[in-house]
Amino acid sequence: MRTVVFAIVGALGLAACNANQPPVVGAQRVVAMGKQPAAGTLNPTGNATIVDLANGDRATRINLSGLAPNTSYVAHYHKQGDMTKPPCESGGALIPTSTMIGKSDASGVLVMRGNVARDDVADATYLNVHTAAADMSTMPADAGVSCGNLK
Repeated sequence: MRTVVFAIVGALGLAACNANQPPVVGAQRVVAMGKQPAAGTLNPTGNATIVDLANGDRATRINLSGLAPNTSYVAHYHKQGDMTKPPCESGGALIPTSTMIGKSDASGVLVMRGNVARDDVADATYLNVHTAAADMSTMPADAGVSCGNLK
């Protein structure tokens, strides 16, 4: 019996050390990210992987390709706007604490990561990626180049 208990405790300890993140408490969600009108001639494709962690955070990783090369981007979770429209078309308010920033590589591939308190994004209905402002601040320069519906 002790051997089984030690094996379980050891496995949990290893899981907690993985990538310096607390253990996962919910199922991993993968959300498809689609093209938004502000993308113009770009064709962004990819997904967001969302995981709830034991410390109360939500970890988010966005992987997109087909973006402008060497360009800064900002992403946020958003609340639902116009209730008669799908989330990504609703124009909802962004949730500032969920801000992630990143820069695409020379081939237009972007990887963004961020953690936010789960309570802060409990009402979020979509995740939107925007081109960053010219000063590379966290303010978006457009309405969004890629979006994923969460509801």
